[in-house]
Amino acid sequence: MGIVASDNGISLQFCDVDGKPDGAPLYGRYSAFYGQPREKVIGAGAPQTPDEGKFKGSTDWLTLVAVADTEERLQDILHQTNVSPIPPLTSCSSRRVCIEMHIGGTRQKLEGRITVASGAIVSLVPDHLRIDAAHVKVLPPGAELEKMDKTSPFYMEFVGGSIALNQLVQAMAKHPEEFTGGSL
Repeated sequence: MGIVASDNGISLQFCDVDGKPDGAPLYGRYSAFYGQPREKVIGAGAPQTPDEGKFKGSTDWLTLVAVADTEERLQDILHQTNVSPIPPLTSCSSRRVCIEMHIGGTRQKLEGRITVASGAIVSLVPDHLRIDAAHVKVLPPGAELEKMDKTSPFYMEFVGGSIALNQLVQAMAKHPEEFTGGSL
């Protein structure tokens, strides 16, 4: 259930502190996501910041976005990571994300990032919501949504996307027949 990396890989778009693209996106054919409930991530690390308290994002956060240009490099990242391999749930708007990539000559680990993952919603079945993410936007370290222009596409996607997805999940739980035609 939740967000998964597309079978066709993902692109990473690094952004500046205002959420504007900073360079061309990087693409990795092989990718994997891990995640955990937001409260568990906060409870296991530093205390919640005021920015995190005001702009919570999804109820579940991505903890790892692993991207590589070969299956072997992806498996190497997953083998070496210290991030627990728990599948993400509804992790579109996330914080404290670790980005690990091995694309071409670039092998990097970037920690503590704010991300927005997006892609096609491929299942609306209650308890089986699935989004195939094809794109992940990544803010630099120290970026704060509070300081960002509220009309920024990154800001609107982070705040609006998590609200829309949370409302969708709540509606599905209350009225599953509206999403499944009366059958599961």
